[in-house]
Amino acid sequence: MGTFGYMLSLAAINLVLPRYMSPVDFGFWQLFQFYVLYLGYITFGYSDGLLLRTAGKSWSDLPAAEIKSGMVLLAVAEVAAFALILAILSPLVSPESWSYLLVAVLGVLFFVPRVTLTFLFQATGRAQDVMTSMVAERLVLLVAFLIYCFDPSLGLPFLIAGDILGKVVGLCWSAFLARSILRAGFVSLTNAWLSFVADCRAGVFVVLSNLTSLSLNGAVRAIIGSALGVAAFGQISLALQVSTLLLVVINAVAVAAYPNLRTQPSAEWPRIYAQLSRVLLPAGMAALLLSIPLAEFMKWWSPEYTDAVTLLLLLMPVGYFEVKGRGLLSVFLKAVRAEKGLFVVNLLSAAAGALLCAVLAFGVKSLEAASMSLVFGLWLRSAVAEILVRRRLEIAGRPPFVIELACLGAYYLMVTSLALAGAAILVVLVFLLTRRLSKDVDGAARATLGA
Repeated sequence: MGTFGYMLSLAAINLVLPRYMSPVDFGFWQLFQFYVLYLGYITFGYSDGLLLRTAGKSWSDLPAAEIKSGMVLLAVAEVAAFALILAILSPLVSPESWSYLLVAVLGVLFFVPRVTLTFLFQATGRAQDVMTSMVAERLVLLVAFLIYCFDPSLGLPFLIAGDILGKVVGLCWSAFLARSILRAGFVSLTNAWLSFVADCRAGVFVVLSNLTSLSLNGAVRAIIGSALGVAAFGQISLALQVSTLLLVVINAVAVAAYPNLRTQPSAEWPRIYAQLSRVLLPAGMAALLLSIPLAEFMKWWSPEYTDAVTLLLLLMPVGYFEVKGRGLLSVFLKAVRAEKGLFVVNLLSAAAGALLCAVLAFGVKSLEAASMSLVFGLWLRSAVAEILVRRRLEIAGRPPFVIELACLGAYYLMVTSLALAGAAILVVLVFLLTRRLSKDVDGAARATLGA
């Protein structure tokens, strides 16, 4: 619940802000959030490795002195890494963007230790502390956001200061909850270093897999921002926020789905995968019908963001592929311990999408064409990952790629020229997709009984 509320609150803020903020200021706000998101993954795998090592233990059984020493080493390593990153990026980043990068680094220095402590609460079953540590951080930003909406003349720096202050408060509250750890002494530097390296090795691949799953989205937005300016960066960011609204719910479900899946016999996984596919995929495809009403709402809510409305119509399928990829395929690839395959798929699709985006952004100078590279990259990632999942789960039959592509064709017909005809065709194709996926459910059920 805490994770869901944390994600939902940020999504709500980003959807409301365009009513009160110019496209340029919103672009810089999104740039700041972009920096925080990706810099927040610079943990060297320590936080995730610590979660893996301490999962299932009671709080009193945690090696407090060892963890405290490891967190100090993490802080030192982060400061060194950020100093190096800033030195590398200083000649590449514009003066305006540079200030947002600096404050993002400041925020991440408070954010990462808070997340590490939250992972400890999660590992030891302190669910209430997981929730309150995230709520404490987000509540401060929400207060700053409400004040800003009543008086937008306070400016973007006020809102960013609220975000940074929220991260400080979140860390302070988490530190109070984990005071028994932080009051402990230190182990020797040698033991601290060996433990730190071991945790980093255990968690680094988890971090890389998670980071590469976001790399396509990040690469496309970064290239568009570099080629077409910060206002274009904000426009595509807003369009993606709206197109992936469903992903906020799916992500919360996916976080819980993986451990629940591991409690089921592996022989049941093909049937579970087929059943989830039959529910999630037609629902995600049918959600494309909401694009035109959402676009009309955006025209009324944020009339200055005309490019965002156009991009929403083009990028609405991003929500479908994110639901399929991150809410379904990645969960099962992790269950069958195919993290390396997932990493490679994410990396290759990100490279292909980024290359196409660079050609269209710098060569054609078209925001719309460059944005469509994201749909292509996500489709490629989804197709390869689905083939991999079906092979590992030994699901007979071919993936429903033809019907899926036909649905996309009907969708783009709906939003570009023939709205009613395209919508009618899409409804029929969603029905056919449901029937096609029902055959997978029946086949998986027979295979399970046969086993």
